[in-house]
Amino acid sequence: MRCDSCEFEWGSVPRDEVAARLGAATAGLAERLAATAPDDLRRRPDPEVWSAIEYACHVRDVLLVMRERVLLILRSSSPPAIAPMGRDERVVHDRYREQAPADVSRQLLDAAAMLVLLFDGIDDELWDLTCIYGYLNPPSAPRLGRSSTSHEAEHHLADLVESLRSF
Repeated sequence: MRCDSCEFEWGSVPRDEVAARLGAATAGLAERLAATAPDDLRRRPDPEVWSAIEYACHVRDVLLVMRERVLLILRSSSPPAIAPMGRDERVVHDRYREQAPADVSRQLLDAAAMLVLLFDGIDDELWDLTCIYGYLNPPSAPRLGRSSTSHEAEHHLADLVESLRSF
């Protein structure tokens, strides 16, 4: 399966590359947040397109939610059902556009480090545990780690860069 927008191919990221790719993408997001005026980070290029700070907050929350999902998989005796994270609702409820860029940057890097630490500690037997997750049934910890989080971080780094291009 391939993302039509960024051409990311699910399952294409080897397990030993997850940490480096997440690190590179989140560092890129953090650098953009630091190098851009806060008002520009909060400005939406179009009413239906997220602002740069909203993309960064979303990636941070994806990493945190993914960590909790993987922990749930690891501690469950049978494949757990994974609830949607409420991606669009979080933009409003968590007031993404009002968050301080420096805080988001730090939290983004911390969330990536926490997730990578978790992934690095999963042994081969546990790595193949699965869950029940929307349209990807049954995804395993590798699918969640290599596909979803790598894709989200890399895809939304490109979205963030694009959203800033209009200013």
